[in-house]
Amino acid sequence: MILGVLKLGEEVSRNLDAGNYSPGGVYSAVHARVQIKRTAPPPAYTQASLLADMLAAEKFALTPEDREQLRKSNGIGTARTRPEVIRNLLRKGLLVESRDAYGKAALETSDLARRTLAIMPQALVSVVTTAKLELAFSWIESGRAPVSAIQANLLRLISKLFGEVKQLRQTHLGGATKMGQR
Repeated sequence: MILGVLKLGEEVSRNLDAGNYSPGGVYSAVHARVQIKRTAPPPAYTQASLLADMLAAEKFALTPEDREQLRKSNGIGTARTRPEVIRNLLRKGLLVESRDAYGKAALETSDLARRTLAIMPQALVSVVTTAKLELAFSWIESGRAPVSAIQANLLRLISKLFGEVKQLRQTHLGGATKMGQR
């Protein structure tokens, strides 16, 4: 139940529910109050929960089209490659595994991983991009798409990524073109 909200041009309703709202509707607040509450962060990833989220990657999609794309590709990676990806991230120090006072394992991104992600084009680190590439490669493998069509799409993606990298370099590195050069 939501109290004190009305749609412009309508009488005040004291018993509105989510069904009475429409996308794009204009609403006016009749009153407001602050409620102080605590929220808990989501539980830390474990290797098992990260594997599960790699399989159910569609829940991280921002658009219905991307969600459908991720469903079609059955998440990111394969049953065989997902554990290896996590092992490689741990070995390279991009993920760090720690234990709490009760001995429960938790995965965290390292400082290096966070700094690296901050300067990467979003399309390059996107779960959706990964799923689209995997799907494209499966189409080649099954004969549903010619290599030339996938190559053309990859070239467009790479060109877009180079433009984003150039822009990020300007933003984060002040235009440096070589390590240490400004």
